[in-house]
Amino acid sequence: MTKQRRFTKEFEDEAVRLVATSGRTQRAVAEDLGVGLSTLVRWIGRRRDRLMEMPGEAPQTDMAAELKRLRRENEILRQEIDHIHYYSDALKPWIERDGPPRRVLIRRDPRDLSRIYVHDPDDGGYLEVGYRELARPPVSLWEHRLARSRLRRQRQGEVDEGVLFAAIEEMREIETRARATTRTTRRNQARRLGLRVIAEPDPRLSEPASPWPMRAVDRTASSQPFDVEEW
Repeated sequence: MTKQRRFTKEFEDEAVRLVATSGRTQRAVAEDLGVGLSTLVRWIGRRRDRLMEMPGEAPQTDMAAELKRLRRENEILRQEIDHIHYYSDALKPWIERDGPPRRVLIRRDPRDLSRIYVHDPDDGGYLEVGYRELARPPVSLWEHRLARSRLRRQRQGEVDEGVLFAAIEEMREIETRARATTRTTRRNQARRLGLRVIAEPDPRLSEPASPWPMRAVDRTASSQPFDVEEW
């Protein structure tokens, strides 16, 4: 049986402080500290509950303000959609807005998941929000689902953004190698059959044949006009 790890109160407080002040995601902090994401979320909830239970007006410390901001950011943006993180500075006014959080409509193009469109209930328009990690390549919903299915078959544990994009990149490399192998196989089969393998088409074959015979032009002869009909 695996022995359950025990963490000190100081370690728990430091983990919450990192989430509140480092600007990094909860998942990234949890991975760096070697704790489960659910454990870190539980610690943040306990810290928030303690602040709410303090008598009188809760102290407006940087920690309390940052916890409030993180909670609102989670509620508005959901931090990640299908294991992909999105972010835009245009969302800051929503994150910092007072009052109860509102449900937000999010749309996306299944052909390109590199951006989502967040409905702005104030003007009825949509905000374009891209990947948080701008270096990530665009992917389709089909590739995304295929990668997740592949990871499930491999019995991967917790899937995060890095694991997901690594699986997509691996699938693309396999496809590229398969196409190259197929071309090589066709060439080898043709060689075995004694057929000529043409790597590039003869450019002369692509030029349309002229219906008129070619002849040299005699520039000393006078020009004769064609017969025409007047209408």
